[in-house]
Amino acid sequence: MPADPTVLLADADVLIDYRESDLAILGLVGQHVGRVAVLPPVLDEVEGVTATECADLGIGTAAGQGAARAAGSLGYVTCAVSDVLGIIDSRG
Repeated sequence: MPADPTVLLADADVLIDYRESDLAILGLVGQHVGRVAVLPPVLDEVEGVTATECADLGIGTAAGQGAARAAGSLGYVTCAVSDVLGIIDSRG
């Protein structure tokens, strides 16, 4: 695993699943695994989740060149908790 991992939410379905269950889980991921970031188009696609809510949980918005790099160089696919989370851990 990279020294400073970033968990990239690159799929709206993943964010929708957490919206339906409990977004606070992503805050715990940020505390115990690594930085959590969501791609802006994903956040725009998901109704009922705002950038402010994400920021309050420590979820950043992956934008600009860093996001393109992260999306293009996906390093690890993680699955845990109880089901496949669909979270992609990138090299940030």
